[in-house]
Amino acid sequence: MVAGLFNNWDRSYLCGYRLAHHRKIGYKEMEREVNIRDYFKVIVKWRRLIVFNTAVITILTVVISLVLPKKYTASATLLPPVEQPEILGIGSLLGGGLGAVASMAGLPGMATASDVFVKILKSRRVMERVIQKCNLMDEYGAETLEEAVISLKGATSPEVSPEGLIIVYVDAKTAVLAAKIANSYIDELDRFNTEVNMTRGKRNRMFIEDRLEQVKEDLSAAEESLKVFQQEHKTVSLDEEVKAAIVAAGNLKAEIIAREVQLGVLRE
Repeated sequence: MVAGLFNNWDRSYLCGYRLAHHRKIGYKEMEREVNIRDYFKVIVKWRRLIVFNTAVITILTVVISLVLPKKYTASATLLPPVEQPEILGIGSLLGGGLGAVASMAGLPGMATASDVFVKILKSRRVMERVIQKCNLMDEYGAETLEEAVISLKGATSPEVSPEGLIIVYVDAKTAVLAAKIANSYIDELDRFNTEVNMTRGKRNRMFIEDRLEQVKEDLSAAEESLKVFQQEHKTVSLDEEVKAAIVAAGNLKAEIIAREVQLGVLRE
């Protein structure tokens, strides 16, 4: 009897649960239908405003695209400079040309050659040459060189890529002008680098020539002293110990000269 009551209660509870579950689902479907109808009513009610706003935005977009001048972007990519070996085994010291440029540009000591070249591209000297070469004062309608520099600076974006490549982006009214400006930047960078290397090479050559002349004079003085010594002591040949001492002194003198050359280059 008790078991039958429990079974009847379970069936009643299960039926009630199913009925409530179906009602809940029905309420959700009705609510969804109501929401969709409400949205549709709002759209119908404000359809004129929606159409008007869409038309206005479309017209403004077309007008702006026609009024604003077209802008073309050109880019030039450079490989990072490769370190070249120098003579006399002091290549790292003779490579001070770019190091001096980096110091004057305010770059940190760990700046790469690519960073230095980007700084050079942003320099006023290079920009003025590009302006003159491409006749940008007329293109920009600038009355002064300063105005042209400001316009070119805003249209140019040199940077270093994550791979270390040097990329120059240039915006201009025409594709031809953008490409011309980008190529001019590359030409001026190459010109600047050539001038720096020539100046550095000339300075090093003059210093080494001066040191070589001094060494020749010292060597002539040493030979003259040796002749005087031989005449006074009536010696024709030197023993092995004296020869070894002379060779050692010569090697030491050569080492001193090499160090002086390195020191002089560093001071320059």
